[in-house]
Amino acid sequence: MEWIKCKHGNFGECEECDQEEFYEAWWYLNEHPSFNFKIPFLTGDNFEFNYFNDSLVIDVVKVDPGTLEIEDDETKNTKVQIWLECGEPFEEKDGSIQTYHNTDYDTGGDTFEEAVINLAEIVKNKTKEEKK
Repeated sequence: MEWIKCKHGNFGECEECDQEEFYEAWWYLNEHPSFNFKIPFLTGDNFEFNYFNDSLVIDVVKVDPGTLEIEDDETKNTKVQIWLECGEPFEEKDGSIQTYHNTDYDTGGDTFEEAVINLAEIVKNKTKEEKK
């Protein structure tokens, strides 16, 4: 078996590559059009703002490692996970901008970085589906 080095010169798992993947996923979400909302100003210009950070909900939970769900029997919940929720912005009748919980984006991971990477993949896949 031939070992292949990553771009950082490491064999196998590379923490630097993992951090880069997390960084790219984070900025993908922060710049994704799904989370943008155009706000008109008195000048007639529209400014587009990204509401990803405003919509992001982070929960640190303990789950049953066998089901990855929170069980009623708390003694079974021994694995720590990070769960994420978010949603697109919308305008209320009063003109305020809010975000909602889009359950299509619910995800998680063993670390915050893994959860963000998973969320970016969900958003990418949803965007691809919408373009079909």
